[in-house]
Amino acid sequence: MLNPAFADAHYKLGDTEGRLGKWDAAIPHLQKAIWLNPDQSGPYILLGKAYLQSGDHSNAEAMLWRAIQVDPNSEAALFLLGQTLVKSRRRLEAGPIFDRIKELKHPAVRAAEASVRP
Repeated sequence: MLNPAFADAHYKLGDTEGRLGKWDAAIPHLQKAIWLNPDQSGPYILLGKAYLQSGDHSNAEAMLWRAIQVDPNSEAALFLLGQTLVKSRRRLEAGPIFDRIKELKHPAVRAAEASVRP
């Protein structure tokens, strides 16, 4: 069995590279973190951000959708996905993503809308 600490180590290396602005160097570490432990949303989110920063919108979108599959309430994944769609000139698709973030931040909005529907 693979040691989950190795996944965390690669995640932290990828995070460090990203914080230094070395997004291309972060990508292999984040890919390895996902390979070692595919059940955590954090590496998918950071890999999506790395791809976005590198201009690879297609892979960014794929990783962020995967992060949302792992954690449907991840505001970070939703926000980065919305940004990715905007940068890909798909603003209409980004609207519902940003609306979802608002719902997560303000559950009362959802309750209020439900109470006024016929």
